[in-house]
Amino acid sequence: MPCEPAARQIFLTLQRNLINAQNVISNILPNYYNSETQTLEHFRFPEIFIRRTKKAFISYITREQISGIDTLGPRTPTYTSIRKACRYRNINMDMRLCRKIHGSWLHQHGITAEEVDFLQGRTSPSIFSRHYLTPDNSLRTRVLDALKQLQREL
Repeated sequence: MPCEPAARQIFLTLQRNLINAQNVISNILPNYYNSETQTLEHFRFPEIFIRRTKKAFISYITREQISGIDTLGPRTPTYTSIRKACRYRNINMDMRLCRKIHGSWLHQHGITAEEVDFLQGRTSPSIFSRHYLTPDNSLRTRVLDALKQLQREL
């Protein structure tokens, strides 16, 4: 996947620092991460993670990634601190690009458009997506496999 160096650096930074909620990660992690399903359960903390425009209820994340985040504890960088660090280094930082890379990569590796929309918090207007699309274990496995490939590629 061709990727300019700045975009690659931004994506890797975000990969290492997936959760950008200020100072709450160390307090909520035991109730937020379901290690059995390798899922961040955003729906458990709607006041922090469920927004008016994007409603991502779950995210799949490997145990290795979560352990890296857990070691940061309250030092987990915020969205603003990542942006400022990039600006200080003259790196053009566009979070939408990271979202596009993530969604495109998943779709290219067999995740359906409806599933990508579900994972990224976009609610489709279709009746199927709104009422019947529910994640299963195969989705988790496919997403985590695709993200491992992306991490190797970067």
